[in-house]
Parts: sequence; structure tokens; C-alpha cells
Amino acid sequence: MTWAAENGRYLALRALLSRSGDPLSSDSPHRRALRTAQDALGSGVGAGTDAGPAHLAIITDLEAELGIRRSPDELMARALVHADPDHDDWFASVFHLGLRADQETFDWAHEAAQDPSDLDRRRFGLDTMNHLAIAFGLDVDQDDDAELPFTRDAEAFLRPLLASEQDPRALAVVIAAFTAYSSDVAPVLPHVPGSGRVSPRSSTAGPPSTKKPSRP
Repeated sequence: MTWAAENGRYLALRALLSRSGDPLSSDSPHRRALRTAQDALGSGVGAGTDAGPAHLAIITDLEAELGIRRSPDELMARALVHADPDHDDWFASVFHLGLRADQETFDWAHEAAQDPSDLDRRRFGLDTMNHLAIAFGLDVDQDDDAELPFTRDAEAFLRPLLASEQDPRALAVVIAAFTAYSSDVAPVLPHVPGSGRVSPRSSTAGPPSTKKPSRP
């Protein structure tokens, strides 16, 4: 466990901690792993490697389990250290923001997603909007007809982006988010392979970071 936390091995540490007891106990494995990851991050363990260790993802996860709430700006800053939607640091930040499923987080993501000066910030805002819908959809305790209070606002914002978004990665997230908020499939059809109307941009779009929905 110490090795995984020190070397930023996010998934390995999650697996090791999955059978641990109460994370809030005074000397829980979670607290020890958090201190180890923080120390390793501070000393630059693994810095300069191609992918980069996921110390920030580990810290984000463990802080959440220990009840430490970080602002959206703090979590985005962690994700943008590597600015890679496929990196665990990005995933952990956007995942935990999605779990909040509140108007405040949506308003923050909506603003970030409109930033014309910073593509990475815009991508992260869009991905947060997507994860807000994903987390809400996975809530088994809600009524079948329950709806996020900002569903209509999200749909209205995302719909025109299906036709106007120029960045392939952002477009892939826009498509995923729109289908999570809306049952209207018509605007998405031009991006579906085999529909006969495939958008040139969408044919090169990489998969959004939601390819990892099973991670805790």
C-alpha cells in the first residue's frame, strides 16, 4: 500500500484500500496513504516520466473519503497539471465533482465550458457537466422520473455545440453529455458512424474521459 501511494499508482491503491476498514479512524490506511502521497508529490517522486504518477488523483480520492471538500477550481487545477483527459488526475477530479450533482457545481462547470481562451479549462468544464449527469443517472435511490434541476439549461447549452464545436476531444464530450441530458437523438445522428451523415470532426474525435465509469 505504501509503495502504491508513494509511486502514484492510483488503481493499485484503490484495489488495496477496497477492503480496508473505516477511513475516518485515527490511523486508518487511508490517512497513511494520503500522507505518503502528499510527501511523494512534494518530493517529486516520478516527475518527468511519460505518463506521470497519479499522486493528485490519490490525494483527491482520499480527501473525499475523509470528508475534505475542495473547490472546483482546486480540483480543476489538479487535473490540468497533466491536462490529459485520460490521466487519472483528471478523472479523479471530474468524477468527484460529478458526485456533487448540485446547481453550484453545474454553474461553475457551465462557466468553465464557455471559456474561449483556455481549451483545457473548456474541456474540463464540459467533462464536469457530463459527469454530473452520469452520477445522477447512477443514483438508484431516486425516482424514475427524477431530473436534475439544470437539465434544461445543460441541453440548451450543449445542443448548438453539436454543430459548432471544432475541437475533436471537446466534441466527443459534448456528444456524451448531450445524450446524458437529452432524449432527443436527432442532433447526434450526424456524428454516428453509419448514419450517412458523419461529421468530419467527429470521425477523429477521441473518446471522452468517461471511458472509466467503473472507477470509484
